[in-house]
This record gives sequence, C-alpha cells and structure tokens, in this order.
Amino acid sequence: MIFSQIKKLVDRLPLLVIASMQFVLLPPACFATDYDKIVVPAEPPPVRGNYAPDAVGLGWIAFENGNHKQALTFFKWQIQYHPDEPHAYFGVAYVYSIEGRLDEAIRFYRESLQRDSKHADTYANLGYALLRQRQSTEGLQMLDQAIKLTPGCGAAYLSYSLYYGNQEKWKEAGEYANEAIDRGVKIPSAYVKRLRKHKVRVNEPTSLQ
Repeated sequence: MIFSQIKKLVDRLPLLVIASMQFVLLPPACFATDYDKIVVPAEPPPVRGNYAPDAVGLGWIAFENGNHKQALTFFKWQIQYHPDEPHAYFGVAYVYSIEGRLDEAIRFYRESLQRDSKHADTYANLGYALLRQRQSTEGLQMLDQAIKLTPGCGAAYLSYSLYYGNQEKWKEAGEYANEAIDRGVKIPSAYVKRLRKHKVRVNEPTSLQ
C-alpha cells in the first residue's frame, strides 16, 4: 500500500514541488533589504533506477509534512546505498537551502550536478544559493546555464528578479518577475507589493494546471 502511494507521489513530483514549495518564509519588513528567506520553487531531477522512488519519495512525503529532519534522513539514506542518484542530493540541498544552511546546500547542489549536469532547476537553485551568499558572479552564471538548458525555467527568472530588486534596479526586476510569472511561478505577495511600490507593473499569475 505504502509503495503504491510513494509511486503516485513520485509520478507527480514536478507538479507537487512547483505547486507546494512556495514562497515567502519571511516577514515583509525583512524584504526591504534582503531576500535571503525567499524560497525558489524547484522541479527535482528525474529519478533513476527502480529503487530510488522508495527512499526519495519518502523524503518528499516527510518534507511535505514539514518534517525536514526526517526528509534529510531518507535522502541521505538513499545517498548511502545509491550514491549516484542525483535526486537524493538535490533533496538534501533543497532542505538545507530552506533552512538557511547555504554552505551545505551549495555543496549538495554541486554533488547533484556532478551526477546530472542537464537539470536546469538544480542550476537555478544553486545560483540562488550563491546569490544569497553574495557570490554574484558564479550565481548569475548558474542562472544563465539554467535558462540555456531550459528557457522556461521560472526559478531562474525569479532569482534574477530578486537579484536586481536588491540592487534597486526595479525595471529589470519587474521584467524578470513577469517572465517568472508567465512561466507559472507564484511570486511572494510581499515582493509583488514592493515591485508595485516602485511603479512596476506585475502580471497576473498564471495557473499551475
């Protein structure tokens, strides 16, 4: 029974993660000067092999239930027994990123890319983590690579918007925010208000369906 439920979860992971790992984890006041607590949505790398959905799927179930510690246990268990599975490294990195453990998140995103160098959202999330660490040169390179691999990668456009917003370049911030919205990304309401405060016209969100 549990394995059929896991399979169903893994089959819908791309939609599940994009729809649920959203957005604001910070009070609006923090947004005035920093974007460290905003979570960029992500589509996990494809699961390889027949074994991976068991541990990785359980990890995402735990994450969805708000149990980050248990999620990390499952992801790391998968790494221990199947060290070539990029999805497990991505899961660890994503949890660490949300928890603000950026050095560890960056390391695990890099580990994931070593095993799957074609997954755009891994580049996007690595780029965002690097930007949060003020490593802008490499961070922007990662975002560019994400867009190069997948022009529809909304996470990369949102990250670019946040980058420009923090530089008070509101025209560019708005353009990238609207690109993200057009690709199905839900923009945090605090950020939308800030963009509009600076006379930026923000598109209406598109459906995730």
